[in-house]
Amino acid sequence: QYALPLVTGGELLGVKIRRIHLEEDTGRLVHSEDKSLVDFNRAGVPLMELVTEPVIKSAEEALRFGRELQIILRYLDLSEADMEKGQMRLEANVSLYKKDGALGDKVELKNINSFKALKNAIDYEVVRQAELLGKGEKILQETRGWNEVKGITFSQRSKEEAHDYRYLPEPDLPLMSFTEELINELKSVLPELPQAKRARFASEYSLPLEQIETIIAERSMAEYFEEAVSELLTSIDKTDRLKGVTLIANYFTSDLIGLINESRASLSGIKITPHNFAALAELILKGKISSRVAKDILREMLATGFDPHNIVETQELGQISDEAVIAAIVEEVM
Repeated sequence: QYALPLVTGGELLGVKIRRIHLEEDTGRLVHSEDKSLVDFNRAGVPLMELVTEPVIKSAEEALRFGRELQIILRYLDLSEADMEKGQMRLEANVSLYKKDGALGDKVELKNINSFKALKNAIDYEVVRQAELLGKGEKILQETRGWNEVKGITFSQRSKEEAHDYRYLPEPDLPLMSFTEELINELKSVLPELPQAKRARFASEYSLPLEQIETIIAERSMAEYFEEAVSELLTSIDKTDRLKGVTLIANYFTSDLIGLINESRASLSGIKITPHNFAALAELILKGKISSRVAKDILREMLATGFDPHNIVETQELGQISDEAVIAAIVEEVM
């Protein structure tokens, strides 16, 4: 697909995309101090490669782009895109501008298996190249690996030009044709993607951006949150709408996700249904339980899957909010 990739153009978070094409994994090289090993276990596995235009100006911008791409791949159910499992890989081409405004020779960074490593590798390489240029030395166009332990990049091989790859047509692959009907059909089944969901959550729920990012990080999390909100809004007054949504967002992003991480579970595997999570929020909102007791009830719900009303009743955790009742008790005690 060198001459005719599946995709040309488009952009993501303002970063222009040059091409997206399909490849076949050939394997991987594992380098150590004194030898290089070839691992063919993944050979033949199909993969998608996305190439951006050279418009990313910083490691932070590269990080945002990579994370957004990961979320989209997960939203579309294309892959879990777990970098540590090798389901998604990022390679950074780093070059510095010359005095005349042209880009200098690029260095390709490989062996990057986490977003943290991506940022550290780019930051290190920018400093390394700047120091070399400051000494009047030339930047070699090469492929460099990232040594996580030492926190440095190291030379792997000199980089070939495009013509050195010796592209050949594959006679056994048929031509592909994409009709307008097929493209429209694919568009019609796309889920709401992160950028649209981010904007809608801000306008519809008036949530802070940090909370929105946490909620939409996984498609299943966003769906769970919205289902719980929908359940709660059917059982409370319209005047309490904003307070109710905020309550669910707070308990979801801090308490529930915290408990899930603590138990090393996943949202899809927990016993707390969106309906019961909304019921817990309703109990807090209507003053039937305190926020402190709610945290204990949530933990019990995670362990048992019980309805929060059931837990409140059996463990006598209800909160008395009627001032007259409380005043009578105080009178009796005095």
